[in-house]
Amino acid sequence: MSLSSSTEEWLKAWRESDETGKRFNDSVCKEAIESGISLPLIDSNEQLRQSPNKAPITKQSLKNGVGKKHLFGDQLEKTKEFFADEWPQILEDCDNWQDAMEACYIALQNHNAEDKKGIIVQCQTRFSKNYKKETAWRMSEFSKKMQHGGFRFGLQITLTTDPKMFNSLAEVGEAWKRQLEKFMDFMNIRLRRAGKKENSFYLRACELTESGLLHVHIGLYGAGIAGKIDHQKYNRKTKQYETSKDYLFPQKDINELWKKYGIITGDHNIGTWVNKSPVNEVSDYISKHVAKSWGGESNDMLEAFLHYTNMRQWSASLGAVPKLPDGTIEAWDFRGLARSPGEAVLDRQDMIDEGRKIIKDGLVEWERKQQVNT
Repeated sequence: MSLSSSTEEWLKAWRESDETGKRFNDSVCKEAIESGISLPLIDSNEQLRQSPNKAPITKQSLKNGVGKKHLFGDQLEKTKEFFADEWPQILEDCDNWQDAMEACYIALQNHNAEDKKGIIVQCQTRFSKNYKKETAWRMSEFSKKMQHGGFRFGLQITLTTDPKMFNSLAEVGEAWKRQLEKFMDFMNIRLRRAGKKENSFYLRACELTESGLLHVHIGLYGAGIAGKIDHQKYNRKTKQYETSKDYLFPQKDINELWKKYGIITGDHNIGTWVNKSPVNEVSDYISKHVAKSWGGESNDMLEAFLHYTNMRQWSASLGAVPKLPDGTIEAWDFRGLARSPGEAVLDRQDMIDEGRKIIKDGLVEWERKQQVNT
């Protein structure tokens, strides 16, 4: 099987493939058993991984911006009343995990023995700079697709968490994963009953505000989904179904459902929001929140929360967001894992000695920096 014309595109597909994660982990586990050394694992969900020990990060050091890539002391200050004792450790664990993963390099070789080619690529996480760039591009393409899809209006739906309902961040994460799926099922059922499921799309994004509230922003697109439709409701008194006109997703239904799920109390100003807007405003609004969550000083906390709870930062309808290409993954075999750039240099030399052509060398940038520093 030949290599994709764009090696960069192939690497995206290889990294996001479930089969890749399985093959990579199997190989790493075998290497760890033989060497007796614990090595980091990866999979498509990028769960919490073992990371090297570092000096502990305290609340005071976080507030002062010590030992972190970004300053988020102000945000930590504002969220003291919401699980303040948990944040320092969660932030530190996420930082250590990213550092450990990005220090590693993966060596690949062509599956076809006659086609002697090799690749050295740096391990990346979903919080790595390059992956964020890919996500920003995909959000831009999604926004264009929705704006040229023939829809006049869309819906903005915001669901908020009341921290007072939970005892820990772990509880928040578990509740969100469970209840968001239930909410998406509710949306799909209502769309299906209205005959609008097939031609509708959604994009949702998580956001952690500076006040410590977890939101999910949902953009819903499709012909007629923002207008009123006929609803069939059963009248217990007359024992008959009655037809009435109402919005497909009225504010009162969304709020009552979110309250029923146990995410809000309903007794103060933390709840849900539903708004009808022109489709270009909806698509820009939601894609902006995806991009916003990937950058800026306040978003270390969101990354740490997503990492700790193993939650996705965004998701979309099948076919709504451009897919990364696949079909060439089987052409390559995992060769080895280097836990440092120095080890990766040795792996590269081994492949060169075998007569392999290195078509993608992730060490070039590291070597350039080494030359500049010396």
